[in-house]
Amino acid sequence: MTAARKAGRDDLVIATTDLGIHVALDMARDGLIKGLGVQLPYQQGVAEAILAGYALLGRQAPPYVAVPALKVTQRNMLAAWKLVYNMEVPERIQNALQEKGS
Repeated sequence: MTAARKAGRDDLVIATTDLGIHVALDMARDGLIKGLGVQLPYQQGVAEAILAGYALLGRQAPPYVAVPALKVTQRNMLAAWKLVYNMEVPERIQNALQEKGS
């Protein structure tokens, strides 16, 4: 984002994989980032805990377990943030979305 801005490139569309404060703020403000494919670390931890429980109970676990990525856009960012981080959306992001009228 920084390189694109320094080069005066406001005509780019960026898709990335990390939902963090700076990315969310850029997307909330209709910046260069238009979408994300994010991991679900909390849900991955829950899945791993369940698999550990299987081992303790002597149950057979699947050979491979993965949590699918989540598509995030400006439209579903608030709900996605809560799902990804298992916590409320930071006020800075909420305010940016309200200012934009989303």
